[in-house]
Amino acid sequence: TLQEPVRFRHRNFYGTYTIWDVAAHPHDVRQLLHGRTIHGAQLLDPEERLTPIMYYFIGGGIADVYETTPPVRRMAVLGLGAGAAASYVKPGETMVFYEIDPDNEGIARHWFSFLGESKGDVRVIVGDGRLAMQNSDRREPPYDIIHMDAFTGDGIPTHLLTREAVQIYLERLKDDGVILFHVSNRYYELRPVIKAIAARLGLAGAINVPTPKTQLKANQSATWCVVLARDPERLTALLRRGWIPLGPGDGLKDVAPWTDDYINIMLPLRDGMRERWDGFDFAGWLKSLRP
Repeated sequence: TLQEPVRFRHRNFYGTYTIWDVAAHPHDVRQLLHGRTIHGAQLLDPEERLTPIMYYFIGGGIADVYETTPPVRRMAVLGLGAGAAASYVKPGETMVFYEIDPDNEGIARHWFSFLGESKGDVRVIVGDGRLAMQNSDRREPPYDIIHMDAFTGDGIPTHLLTREAVQIYLERLKDDGVILFHVSNRYYELRPVIKAIAARLGLAGAINVPTPKTQLKANQSATWCVVLARDPERLTALLRRGWIPLGPGDGLKDVAPWTDDYINIMLPLRDGMRERWDGFDFAGWLKSLRP
């Protein structure tokens, strides 16, 4: 039985980290919180701890992208968290994490085993992901997957989501590679912004259909993703899994693409909050406040 759920707390310039262990069925879980947002989790059972859970569960949008990309793969992930993406790495493969917070790597290595027990070559580069990728050694092979995983928190690093930023990612991407944006967020609806950038750059794209909450199992979270590729054929395998191609029937509104000179954070915030509160019974809530 877990007696003390909170194992560790650390505060720095980037916020507050909390590690806590949660008694759950069928297995206990260790979670990494940054502020109030869960940024990673791992099963504590030694035989199950490399099984991806939460947003990374097999059957979710992130897993779809990794499963439809043939080995041997080179992968980049912007945003380390607990290092859970390393659970997808197979022998002979490479994954490079780009993480802006220098304290995050030590926390991930000490409290979680994704990095240490990965089956391939896993490295962490500390620094701003966009700048580090821009300045990376061009003699290194390009990536099959560039996985953007820095958008789940309350604050959005907008400089990672501009037309110029995506152009940098494309420079480090294989011709048949994909850029995966994980955009699950309580407050922001970022998919229209990515769609607008894709249209401006002439890229094909697709969005996943998140698993309904009623069908999620223990330790699984609904995952919202957008994938961009140069070649529409590259997305065929995802479309067979039920993904929706970006276009007139995708259900996303038209917005202006973000650039280094133009960012409108209020529009995705408004849309995200509208979706969050859609159907909320305000009258009932106000009535409940009365004595």
